[in-house]
Amino acid sequence: MTPVPALVTWAGRLPAGLKYSTLAKFAEDKNWPDRGWSVVLEFDRPPAELGSPSPGVVRFLMEDAPHDRLRPGCKFELFAGSAKVADVEILAAGEE
Repeated sequence: MTPVPALVTWAGRLPAGLKYSTLAKFAEDKNWPDRGWSVVLEFDRPPAELGSPSPGVVRFLMEDAPHDRLRPGCKFELFAGSAKVADVEILAAGEE
């Protein structure tokens, strides 16, 4: 599960930590949130310091996730419960 570069545009309060994990909503997700996937975002500096948008890397939490969705140009949303917290855009492919 190689992290891929991403740009995160926050919809509200920016996280103060270097790692953030939450539920992702992709356009392909027909039964979301019942069949949703969790992602992990990591940052060199906290988004609260970087501002929005925040550059970082993203990966799925689970090994059996649809990793092909994390391709350059892919966009998806992040949710904390029913509240949208951010939009994510994948910037480049991960290293193999």
